[in-house]
Amino acid sequence: MGVFDTLISRLGYIRAADLESVKREIESLKAAQKIHPMWLATAEGHRDATDTRATAGNQAELYQRMGWVHTAVTTVANMVATVELSVKKLRAEKEVEINNHDFELLIQKPNPLQSRFEFLRATASDILLTGNAYWHINRPDESTPPLELWRIQPSRIHPVTDGKSFISGYMYDPGNGPEIMLDPWQVCHFKEYHPSNMFLGLSRVEPVAMDASTELNMAKWNNRLFGENNARLPGIIAFKDTIDQAEWDIIKADIREASQKREQMLLRGVGDQVQWLQAASTLADMEFIEGRTFTKEEIYSVFAPGLSSILAVNATEANARTGKATLTEFAAWPMLISIAERITGSILPVYSGNSRQIVYKAEFEDIRVTDRAMELQEISRYAETHTIDEIREKYYEDKPISQVSKLPDDKRGVMLPVQISSGTSLSGEPPAPPQPQLPANIEQTGEETTEPNEQPGEEVGEGAGESAQDNERDEQQAAIDADMAKWERKSIKRLKETGSAVCEYDSSLITLATRGAIKLALKNATTPEEVRAVFEKRAMKLKADPMLLIAMELQRANDLLEATANA
Repeated sequence: MGVFDTLISRLGYIRAADLESVKREIESLKAAQKIHPMWLATAEGHRDATDTRATAGNQAELYQRMGWVHTAVTTVANMVATVELSVKKLRAEKEVEINNHDFELLIQKPNPLQSRFEFLRATASDILLTGNAYWHINRPDESTPPLELWRIQPSRIHPVTDGKSFISGYMYDPGNGPEIMLDPWQVCHFKEYHPSNMFLGLSRVEPVAMDASTELNMAKWNNRLFGENNARLPGIIAFKDTIDQAEWDIIKADIREASQKREQMLLRGVGDQVQWLQAASTLADMEFIEGRTFTKEEIYSVFAPGLSSILAVNATEANARTGKATLTEFAAWPMLISIAERITGSILPVYSGNSRQIVYKAEFEDIRVTDRAMELQEISRYAETHTIDEIREKYYEDKPISQVSKLPDDKRGVMLPVQISSGTSLSGEPPAPPQPQLPANIEQTGEETTEPNEQPGEEVGEGAGESAQDNERDEQQAAIDADMAKWERKSIKRLKETGSAVCEYDSSLITLATRGAIKLALKNATTPEEVRAVFEKRAMKLKADPMLLIAMELQRANDLLEATANA
């Protein structure tokens, strides 16, 4: 109680019991200044249209009476309750996830009665059945973070609207005493879209109410048919002559007893004076089973689209996967978005205090089914023109490599993926090319040495040596071209068989960097022409880059020297 409230109470200008009503009036006047008079008039006009507690109770009762509604609601609610909720801080244009935020810890145990799963499952079930779900936020005042969260049954609460404060509060009926008026900041209201009421949500029971009523009546008729009548269709036993009342009572009792015992009715001495007339159509004529199946499909399509494909008796794996993707995309995910945004707007602002620069956002994990192959292809194409740190941030929400390794000289994060290999240093320098090693029997003295087959004093012509080197280089280039052609044919064959042109190919003539560039380009090739273009491009680059040929020659010389040493 503030100082102003204490003075009023002591001076006696107003009774202490009326302080709350005065405070409500003041809050209403403050709120009226922020809301357009047109909407205040709309709120006044809906004063008598928001109390739908009785209707909500009937809608929730359908969950207990109809198995198909129970199955659909339970399936979607269980999916919603299993998704992890996180709280993120909006900083500039980025979202930074906060580990173990106070609201995340609160939702794990919202109240002494329910766990996180039970609490969220009940919330989702209320939204599906009644179009509305209510949380009671237990806190002493509007500026204090919640201490507990309680689920309120929609059949016991409704918003109260007026022309002063738009929504003046929520009227709660505990069931054993006078009704309690809750302030708007004490209630978090989740609601579906309603075409004619902006204060309440539309229940999904309403579009199928007629079909649900028909289904319940069909179930009752079926129960009487197979229960009381032992599966005997209604009929008429017609008698030609008039029968005395005493005998008539005996015949009726015998027919009823025989029907209950599922026995044949026996009559004597009647001749052709008695006949049986059918008084109802058969089950096949009424299309009884088809009618009930249609009702089930319609209920599933409203509450849980895609569920019928999953639970069908003749469902294949492909149908079940497609149905699960549909159920996730059109039933569970929109509800998760709605719940998260309502939490963001109604509960999380209190954690920011009076600061307008701190904004928190609630977000559920994205459970939608994605095309993994297409996603990897997108990442591969993105990696061609972006650095490793940019890829980590966009697709994996990871920190830069320098922050993870805690090495300020680590420059790998600012490099492209094709620039990275196993020998790349932290400074980003590429690995040094392999140097040829001389055999062990040749001393590295820096003086001229003679080969074993070379006679001292015998000189080799300069032109002959250059010609031999050119011939050797041509032979090496021809070998590289042959390897590239083999790899090209193998890639085209793999593309036709599997739809992907990427395949392994070992070659001592093609460098590791060239092989990596070819594999990366093959990921985006979808036709044989594109595969051929990849190899043609790489082959032209090899011919135009003499440094690559020199590196290959050095590698080849090193291999020859190692083979000689081993021999």
